[in-house]
Amino acid sequence: PTWSGMAVAAAGDVLLTWTIYAVVATVSRRWRWSRRPWTWTQIAVLLGTSLTLSAVVELRALEVPG
Repeated sequence: PTWSGMAVAAAGDVLLTWTIYAVVATVSRRWRWSRRPWTWTQIAVLLGTSLTLSAVVELRALEVPG
């Protein structure tokens, strides 16, 4: 692992986090949804989006050679 490779991976993690937050904000219709008590819908969307994106990232990583 190189410094630049780690920087790209960290930037990807930040992008995924922002994406998950934005999806839950869209469903909640509130940008600051995380400041109030979470609903079961928000938790389900957060978990579903997170699991889906992590599966996509891992499957993509398996397809890319070395």
